[in-house]
Amino acid sequence: MPDADDLRRHYASLSDEALLDLDPDDLTEVARLCHGEELTRRRLTRYDTAAPGGDGSAGAPEWLEDAACVCAFDSGPGQQPTEQLQQAESILASAAIPYFVNATQVDPVSGSPQPRYRYEVMVPGALHLRAVSLLDQRLFNPELAAEWATHFEMLTDDELSALDLDDLTAGLLDRVERLTKAYEAERAKRGL
Repeated sequence: MPDADDLRRHYASLSDEALLDLDPDDLTEVARLCHGEELTRRRLTRYDTAAPGGDGSAGAPEWLEDAACVCAFDSGPGQQPTEQLQQAESILASAAIPYFVNATQVDPVSGSPQPRYRYEVMVPGALHLRAVSLLDQRLFNPELAAEWATHFEMLTDDELSALDLDDLTAGLLDRVERLTKAYEAERAKRGL
């Protein structure tokens, strides 16, 4: 059985078309992750239906006019997209969620000759909630947990003991409750 390095080499050897023809649902978990990494490295999406543009960049997919932004990242003057952007792309690609990164130039910082960019990760509107949930679970929640852990370490024993876990998680639990109610209300409205 091939290991992750073998799979990475194999996927790197495939043409774009052959790589896009692979169905992630037919792959093992490790193979799906390696496949997603290669798609991300090449900045490909399985569902990109547009031909490459005149400058060699991929054109916008047909679904973009009904797309929703699931996250956005800024780069500093003269910097490339962030590692977070690459992680987000990998997560979406491994879940076979089509995405498009819309890069726009932001007004340069005064005195800086290098422009800044904002990278918005767009997905088809119907996949918005699934994509946000995956990104929260695999990218943003681990980062938030690490930030909390760092904050908790800085507190004195008395300060840490004074915190109420219910207060700390109220916003997150409220979000789950509201999303659940909205989902159930829509299902009931449709008689599902």
